[in-house]
Amino acid sequence: MKTNLSPDAEISARLAEIRDHLCDSNNKVFAERIGDYPANTSAYCNGLKNANLKVLRKVARAFPQVNKAWLVFGEGEMLANSVNNDTAADNALVNNGINNGVQKQEVGGSGLEEIARLINIIETKDKKLYDIIESKDKQIADLISMIKVSSNQ
Repeated sequence: MKTNLSPDAEISARLAEIRDHLCDSNNKVFAERIGDYPANTSAYCNGLKNANLKVLRKVARAFPQVNKAWLVFGEGEMLANSVNNDTAADNALVNNGINNGVQKQEVGGSGLEEIARLINIIETKDKKLYDIIESKDKQIADLISMIKVSSNQ
């Protein structure tokens, strides 16, 4: 979901969406879950304070069901699903990217390049997985049609 908002405003909107969806719009609960102060989380969600990679890492750890690519870049759906983001390894890879990004950000770098690189690895793997599933679906459809033909004879 691409918007005309600045990247910081988009992250604020995604944090607010996580808070609203997974914490029933309760800012205090959201703050407790990520280990931050309610005043800070309110400021992050309302765009009054920019959430850095440390904050995103806290959110990623507190809400493992959230799609990490969506959290950081706004790509895909908020909640990870079983086909696109189903393995703990994928989440660990993105979490590692967030951690590396935090380290790079702390020494003055952007850190987002590392996260983008790791997400690209996952997307490549997901494409291969999709191709395998599509091939298996075709094989199953072919078998079903063969069974129907043989049962009609």
